[in-house]
Amino acid sequence: MNRNRYSSHTIMSSKEFYDGFLSGNAKSRDSKHHKYATLRSHFKDSGMKLKIVSVLLPCVLLLHRISPMLQTVKAPSEFSLCTDPDDCSLKIPKIIHQTYKDEILPPEWKDAPSHWERTHPGWEYMYWTDRRNREFIEKEYPWFLPTFDAYPNGIQRADAIRYFILYHYGGVYADMDVDPLRSVEPMLANSEAMVSETPNLGLTNAFMSSTKHSDFFRFVIDRLQRHSSPLLGRLSRHWAIMLSTGPTFIWLRHHEYLKTKRSNPNYVQVDRMPAWVWGYVFVCAWLVRSCDVRRACKVAQCITMYKVSNVLGIPRQ
Repeated sequence: MNRNRYSSHTIMSSKEFYDGFLSGNAKSRDSKHHKYATLRSHFKDSGMKLKIVSVLLPCVLLLHRISPMLQTVKAPSEFSLCTDPDDCSLKIPKIIHQTYKDEILPPEWKDAPSHWERTHPGWEYMYWTDRRNREFIEKEYPWFLPTFDAYPNGIQRADAIRYFILYHYGGVYADMDVDPLRSVEPMLANSEAMVSETPNLGLTNAFMSSTKHSDFFRFVIDRLQRHSSPLLGRLSRHWAIMLSTGPTFIWLRHHEYLKTKRSNPNYVQVDRMPAWVWGYVFVCAWLVRSCDVRRACKVAQCITMYKVSNVLGIPRQ
C-alpha cells in the first residue's frame, strides 16, 4: 500500500516534471522569439532613425548655406563689431600684416600691398617673406624654431607665423587674396581679437586681427607644438595642414578658449567676423549691379555662391 502510494507519488512527480519541462521549453521559445522580435524592432527603428537623419541633415546644411539669402542684413560698409556706442575706438594697433614666400608676388597679387596702403592711410604695412619669418621666430621665439623647421609643408609655416605676428605686434593679418575696397577700421572698432567665419561652417585664418600680446593668440601659439603632428594628418596632406596650423586648427582652439572664460583672469572676447562681411557671400550678378552698397540688400532669390576676394562683401566686376 505504501509502495503503491510511493509509486503513484513518483509517477505524479515525473508527470509534473515532464509538464514543467515542456512548459519551460515553451517559455524559452517565447523568450527567444520575444528577443528576436525586439531586435528586429530595434533594427527597424534604427533604420527609420537613419533615414530621418539622412533626410534632415542635408536640409539643415542647406538651410545653413542659404540662410544669408533669407534675411536682410546691413551692407558690409555699415558693419561694426562694436557693441558699445559710447566706446567704439580702435583698440588694435594700426598695422597690416601680409606674407608670401619671397618679394616677388604673382601678377594677381602684385597690387595687394598698394591697395592696403591706399585704403589705410596712417597704418603701417609689414610684408613678411619666408626668410624674414624664420629669422623672426629664431630671434623672438627660439623655443618654437625646431617645430617651425620641422613642418613638412611651407603653408604650415605660413599659417603658424601669422599667429606669432599678431601676438607679438598686434594689428590685422590678411591673406594676399583679401583685397580691401575701403578701410577695415570701422568694422574692427572696440575689438580686441577677431577671427573670420567661412561660408560653410567654422572659422578661417585668412583674415584676423588682434591687440598686442592678446591672451587668445597666446593660447593659440602655446598649442601649436602639441598639435604639430595630428593623428588624422597621417591620412592626407590636407588634413595634416588643416589640423596642425590651418583653419580647422584655429576653429578648434577658439572653441577651447571659450571654455576658459570662467577660469582665465586674462580672458578676452574673441569676435567673429561674418562671412558675408569680409568676403564670402551669396550674390547674384544682377543684384550687385542693381543694389546700392550703402543700404541693406535682401538676396532672397539668389542661389549662386561666388568666392569673393575682398573684405567688404561686394565682388569686383
